[in-house]
Amino acid sequence: MSHFINYVIGIPYYYYLISAAVAVIWWLRSRSLPVGRRLAWSAFGAYVFLILAESVLRRSAAETAAYDLTPFWSYAAIFSGDRSVLPQMIGNVVAFMPFGFLLPAANEKYSFRTTVLFGLGFSVFIEVMQLITKRGFAEFDDIFHNVLGTVIGFGLWKLAHRLFGDRTDTTE
Repeated sequence: MSHFINYVIGIPYYYYLISAAVAVIWWLRSRSLPVGRRLAWSAFGAYVFLILAESVLRRSAAETAAYDLTPFWSYAAIFSGDRSVLPQMIGNVVAFMPFGFLLPAANEKYSFRTTVLFGLGFSVFIEVMQLITKRGFAEFDDIFHNVLGTVIGFGLWKLAHRLFGDRTDTTE
């Protein structure tokens, strides 16, 4: 958890301001939607910007691109006794849980499959951007953990939807 808090605190304040501006713009552009859906779309827009800021924008460019496309190398490391990769693995899962929760909350028509495909696409986009811009470490395991986070987030949305019903269609 301290790893996640260090990330959140380490993001420059202007990224939060830009994220808030994205949320306001999304809010204003979606006036025809019910308030709950407007909130979900606004939160989703702000969230996507913050993920891009953390994953690509705020990182310094390296001289060469860093990548590892070996599937599940992090699990092999854990099984061999190296637990140092756990915070990053958990962080990637947790970081994408809002994606899986907010997207179907914003548009109830997005099925599990659609939400997971969008999560996969966004994760691949981030890893490709890290590779092209030489900012960050592009790896298959990040994609896997991000998609896992999307799946868990969707499950939490489904659970909340069953427990509380659809509260996104409330009017102002």
